[in-house]
Amino acid sequence: MADVIDLTDHTPAPGDRDLLGGKALHLAELHAAGLPVPRAVTVPADHPEPDAAAAQAHATLDAARYAVRSSSPAEDGGATSGAGRYESLLRIAPDGLGRAIATVRDAAGDGPIPVVVMPFVELAAGGVAFSTDPLHGGPDRVIHAVIGHHAAVTDGLDPGTAHRVGPDGGVTVDGDRVLTDGQAERIASLTDQCAALLGTGVDVEFGVRDGTGDVVVLQARPLTSFPVWEAPPGVWVHEGAYSSSPAPPLLAPRVQALRTRVFGEGLAEVGALMTAFEHRSIGGYAYSRMTFAGAPEGASGGPPPAIAMGALARLHPELRARARAAHEFLRDDGAARHEREIVAFDWEAAVTELAELASPSRLIDDAAASITRIVELLDELLELHYRWVLRVHAQRGGAAGRALERCGFTRREAQRIVSGPQRAGNDTGRQAQLMHDLAGRIATDRVAVAALRAVGEDSQPDVRAADVLCRLADRGDDVGRAVADLLHVARVQSVGIDVDAPTLGEHPAALVQALVGLLDGDTPPSSDPEAEEPDHLLAGVPVWAHDGVRAAWAQHHERDRQGMTLCAAIGALRMAALHVGEALARTGQLDAADHALCLSIDELVSAAGPAGGTPTVPAAVAEAARERAAALARLGHLTPPAVIGAPSPPEGGPPDLRFAPRALRVVNERIAWIVEAMFGSGTRAADRTSEGRVHHGVPASVGLVEGTARLVADHRDVVVLEDGEILVCPYTRPVWTAVLQQCGGVVTTHGGPLSHAAIVARELGIPAVCGVPDALTEIRDGDRLRVDGEAGTVTVLDG
Repeated sequence: MADVIDLTDHTPAPGDRDLLGGKALHLAELHAAGLPVPRAVTVPADHPEPDAAAAQAHATLDAARYAVRSSSPAEDGGATSGAGRYESLLRIAPDGLGRAIATVRDAAGDGPIPVVVMPFVELAAGGVAFSTDPLHGGPDRVIHAVIGHHAAVTDGLDPGTAHRVGPDGGVTVDGDRVLTDGQAERIASLTDQCAALLGTGVDVEFGVRDGTGDVVVLQARPLTSFPVWEAPPGVWVHEGAYSSSPAPPLLAPRVQALRTRVFGEGLAEVGALMTAFEHRSIGGYAYSRMTFAGAPEGASGGPPPAIAMGALARLHPELRARARAAHEFLRDDGAARHEREIVAFDWEAAVTELAELASPSRLIDDAAASITRIVELLDELLELHYRWVLRVHAQRGGAAGRALERCGFTRREAQRIVSGPQRAGNDTGRQAQLMHDLAGRIATDRVAVAALRAVGEDSQPDVRAADVLCRLADRGDDVGRAVADLLHVARVQSVGIDVDAPTLGEHPAALVQALVGLLDGDTPPSSDPEAEEPDHLLAGVPVWAHDGVRAAWAQHHERDRQGMTLCAAIGALRMAALHVGEALARTGQLDAADHALCLSIDELVSAAGPAGGTPTVPAAVAEAARERAAALARLGHLTPPAVIGAPSPPEGGPPDLRFAPRALRVVNERIAWIVEAMFGSGTRAADRTSEGRVHHGVPASVGLVEGTARLVADHRDVVVLEDGEILVCPYTRPVWTAVLQQCGGVVTTHGGPLSHAAIVARELGIPAVCGVPDALTEIRDGDRLRVDGEAGTVTVLDG
């Protein structure tokens, strides 16, 4: 029979992680280094008798109460902590110890795991200490402490009071003090020792013994909630509305550099107070920072009062230059000039060219030439789009919204009108309409319908779907031609905003499922008898404002058209890179085809080789791609801090410009209005009612619906919902419109009434609530939800 292992007498050795598990291994290392760790034993995974193990543990430890905790080999590692997956039981009496050991060892469902048993320590205070600031990666040791047992912090029941210990040893407290300065300094010192011992940043569970005040270390593990985030000076904010995963290096650096340049040029042209909007990857995730005209270096806090702002706008050289630029932009109607440029560009022709460039035949002939042209097109599309966003979209939408508010409409009412008619069947939903048209053609073809329905019954639905769609496309009739056109474009339609996201063509079962849903569904939006007439929405709006509101509505179509084309360009680059990667993987030069996404553009073009040649990659470049892919996998387990370079997001909203020069005021008020409408504003915390937990967000599309929650946290997932399911996600993407036909409602963590999710929900006539920040953490798959798109509430119904 295997014996329990006394960690006090055990010298850690290589290979002990499998024997002891992660938690016990770290406790043994800490004890061997002389840190104040309670005596503990480990019950190995292969111990056959929990009751016998309990007797051995009790004989060794002789305590009145015990803590029984998991110690899986997969737990508390450098890539992921496993926190929340495994079980811990506290205050266990000796006669219940065997049952507790059996419960913990099998709780994860992956087979028996090692278990740590230690005496339960009565605590006056406890909590968790971080070796570096978890919010922004600063040098402070941050200690979250509560009165009583530390489990209140680790279980998320109480965030505790933050005690910060700076590099100089100074202690600051964010709230009611729990620890003395001496205790905080002692905990910080122990945290530093744990970090040095484990060779990485750590979080440490600690306790302060009741009666003696001695500090004990209960657990230490490598940080997995964030790396040590290194960033240039300034305050950097995570772009959660655009990025839910770390991006491969193939495309992200190029896009970020282009966005920084184009936005900088646009901000100067329109006379925005923001002088720079810089974008870059930090820890693999997308971050941005803003700088403002007239703001002192390192300034913190909100903008100055209105009178001071008015004086600065007339006296500060940089602000005066911005005011002149705003005047010129409005005088010459710069928005109209850029609008003509956008309208003149043939976005649909670009999609056709991209699909052809990424076709198998073109890639076989000359992959390098195809990639070079795809990148040229992508650069052009991105530049046009980002110029349009600031110069046209912000001006048209912001102008309409501000005009309505001057007419006496509230902010919410103005946003509702500018969002456009409900279920109007505008061009924003044209992808949905194309799917409807195809479903209509197929509906009368019994053979085609039967083949499509059979896909869902197959054990390999994507393989079956590809076969069915290809056979339909080969028929040569109207249905065949429509399916062939769909497949040609779907091959490059990325479901996300970077090359790590698959295309619709890679998951043909999603297309089939969407078509089947339409065959079983209602009438398309354009023929819906409940469609809202534009004139009804404009009732009460002065006639002079109608043209401005309609101009704002036109931007919804334009935004979706551009978004679909950009997704095609991203998907085309992905398919070209995977084509090269597959060739390199077949010859053993890369470990996997998707490692090609971890090359730079230049490295990928070089690897593709000359026309008709065999792709090759230098060994050093292949090794670099391998290392980048491994780093990306590690980063995917981490949660990036919301802000880097400051303990909290920048304070204050838009400056009060009532006393500033008119042009400067008009331009910046329009930009501020559209930013709030697109990205939302702060919402209050959830409430508890007799029906359930109510989460608050931004009203985005009116209507009331109850349904089952379907969580889609990753932008790389291909989304097809069952009839009536409610999509809960960070944000939506243009391509999703084609596969959201059966959706009962939408809830997003980011966005406002002019976000993409809101506009598409209105086009499809389904309720939507945006800007619910805790939606993905507090709502679970399968929860019964009530979404009220007019009130902006999402209720998780009890029972």
